Amino acid sequence: LDAVHEYIDPAIGVNVIAVAFDEPLTTETEEDVKQDLRDLVRLTTHFVDTTSAVEMLEVSEVISRLLGDFIVVLGLGALLIGGVGIMNTMLVLVRRRTNEIAALKTFGLKAGQIGWLFFAENVLLGLIGSAIGIIAGLLLGGIVNQFGEEFIKQKLVWRVYPEAVWYGFALGMVTTGIFGLAPIQTALQVRPASILRPNENQVPRLGIL
Repeated sequence: LDAVHEYIDPAIGVNVIAVAFDEPLTTETEEDVKQDLRDLVRLTTHFVDTTSAVEMLEVSEVISRLLGDFIVVLGLGALLIGGVGIMNTMLVLVRRRTNEIAALKTFGLKAGQIGWLFFAENVLLGLIGSAIGIIAGLLLGGIVNQFGEEFIKQKLVWRVYPEAVWYGFALGMVTTGIFGLAPIQTALQVRPASILRPNENQVPRLGIL
């Protein structure tokens, strides 16, 4: 305190002091050091609140774990929303092409071949969507990193993790494949006879399976 008053301002009021030790504190020495600090400033525990690096590390670990769980929940929610969007998009495509599917079956294509056509389209949509998502995620990550540096006034290390990129790409493809199965099964339910009634709005539905 004398050094602070001498070098900064004699009238300054100090309410927070950080003390660095040559050796890192442990759980065993933590209470002894806290008591020594209280005795040093000649104040009681009612006026002095000490926080050690050990305690800060424990709090940071709890916060980090909660943030990690929260990010996982957000990711699962995003996958669910994206999967529902994929399924609805494919269902709309199937319903718009009911007459085309019926015509293809009339020309001799089997249900399995129709299914593979829609599956290939589903895979292409997954490839394009995953690529756009990866690029957008990297760009947003860089922007958020810059805002974070401005907010906390410190340099934040940001780099691209290839394993995370490949993991996101694979997860996007798996999600697309799973949520695209229902529209493909719907396309298989289209009957060739529906081409004889093109003016009727025939909506194919999934069977029991």
